[in-house]
Amino acid sequence: MPKFLVNPDGSLGKRNDVYCASIEHKLGIKASPTAVLVYGDDKGEVGPGAIGYLVGQENRGLEYMFIMMNAARFAVGVQGIAVSERAYQKAVQYAKERIQSRPVDGSANKAVPIIHHPDVRRMLMTMRATTEGAAPWRSWPRPRMTAAHHHPDEQVRKQNQAFYEFMVPLVKGYSTEMSLEVTSLGVQVHGGMGFIEETGAAQYYRDAKISRSTKARPPSRPTIWWVARPHVTAGRRPGRSPRRSRRPRPSWRAATARPRAPCSRA
Repeated sequence: MPKFLVNPDGSLGKRNDVYCASIEHKLGIKASPTAVLVYGDDKGEVGPGAIGYLVGQENRGLEYMFIMMNAARFAVGVQGIAVSERAYQKAVQYAKERIQSRPVDGSANKAVPIIHHPDVRRMLMTMRATTEGAAPWRSWPRPRMTAAHHHPDEQVRKQNQAFYEFMVPLVKGYSTEMSLEVTSLGVQVHGGMGFIEETGAAQYYRDAKISRSTKARPPSRPTIWWVARPHVTAGRRPGRSPRRSRRPRPSWRAATARPRAPCSRA
């Protein structure tokens, strides 16, 4: 849907009936502006109603959208890993420069950089281990996507495409969930200064938050359980919890009882 219609000779034509109503004021990623668009208010030169053009085949728009969406989900997952790595580097740099308190082990008689304090080291190592643990997720599905498009065997292409489509939600979901925890620890390493905009730690936290919410947020656990419930409880009697076991439990009386001699009737 163009802002201006294009004439047959390639020159700009009439103004289309689509306008930007406002720029959204967001929590993060402010360098990427998003806007509210208004269609059909009869403000253009084409009459009431904006004019758009069909891209691709008719009735296949949802299919095209999911092709774009899968690529965007994977990119957002990589973004979560990247912002986590940047938050870790920023926290390490600050911890090496910030001087506060003597070490608890008595190794120094004066104030030392906070990276020597055990709790700060714990947070930094948690950030590093979590980020490095998630890093292979960004490279594992990528060769499968390449094979799904360029492998000469059609069956291999289908297998790689199925694997890639299966992995994309996992990469996106875990990487963005992880990034929110890592960037939060980055703010915590900075202490009160992490809440100050000049340090830059808060920006990573805000950017990680939007990556978790955009391109289909991870579903909540109750939603997952409700969707999976008919399959989990299949074959069970109504009203019985799926966690209960129907096996007979051994009784301590049966294990310790002495054998009795058969009694005969007179």
